[in-house]
Amino acid sequence: MSILNPAGILLASPARTEVNLPSSPSDPPVADEDAPSTEATPSLSPRLEVRLNFDSEFYFRGALVVFQVEDHLFRVPTYIFAAESSHFVTLFNLPMQDSHEGAAPFTVALPTDVRWEDFRSLLKALYPISVETTLVLSETEWISVLKLSTQWYFTHLRQIAIAQLESQPSFTPLNKIVLGRECFISSWFLSGLTSIAKRQEPITDDDIFYIGSSTTIQLFRLRELIKTKSSQYHESTILEGLYSAFADEILSIKAKEARHSEMISIKEEISYDSAEASRLSSEPSSKKKMKKGGLQKLGGRTSFPGVMGW
Repeated sequence: MSILNPAGILLASPARTEVNLPSSPSDPPVADEDAPSTEATPSLSPRLEVRLNFDSEFYFRGALVVFQVEDHLFRVPTYIFAAESSHFVTLFNLPMQDSHEGAAPFTVALPTDVRWEDFRSLLKALYPISVETTLVLSETEWISVLKLSTQWYFTHLRQIAIAQLESQPSFTPLNKIVLGRECFISSWFLSGLTSIAKRQEPITDDDIFYIGSSTTIQLFRLRELIKTKSSQYHESTILEGLYSAFADEILSIKAKEARHSEMISIKEEISYDSAEASRLSSEPSSKKKMKKGGLQKLGGRTSFPGVMGW
């Protein structure tokens, strides 16, 4: 039997031999010079070609890449970046071809504003070392993951980081304002401002340092209105005041936030199309609904023939 591997190389398996065994184990054969030889003789069986299939989940493509971040080097395979962020792959021109044995790894120097601790946190989330049902990262590490996943459009990882930080009991309104601004999460920004506007404690020096003097002044005004007209100020009224005071900033955050939401929608649709294309390719040709080389609507979505992953 011969085996044809994915690269098209024919692998020969050892030839099978047929041996004529005695009819009864208790009666060993008697040697006869005139009789035909009963020694084992090679017998060539028909050649069978077996085409190997790439596993859809656990055949990892891509090369190894070395990232230089400040004075640290990281060496990881590229396949996860292709799966999670095409933006990152394009931005740093990462190679997606399989590495040849002995080839030097591709090297990328990340921008100087990226801290190695932050990048390490991102890699911890992308390449878990231990087998865990959930990722175990500290709040500081999740903040690093959120910042870099936002910057480089790791949309799925960004969603996970947001959920993880929201579940942290130590995640303060000040955190929500700062990260809501930096990572374009409008609900956090509004929630943090609302909490500080409503709270009884005065605005602190830390608040002023992190949210800025302009924001602090607007919050002072809103807090004074709440104090003087406390019976008339409900949650909806506070939100109206915040939208009035921070209209431009809120609109800017929402616009950038929408880009990440659009990326999620695109990835979900392509994921659906890939699964549908895979299903149809496994059907008999008579049942295939997809026209080769063109686009076709499948279940209300546009199908991209041949697309096998994001």
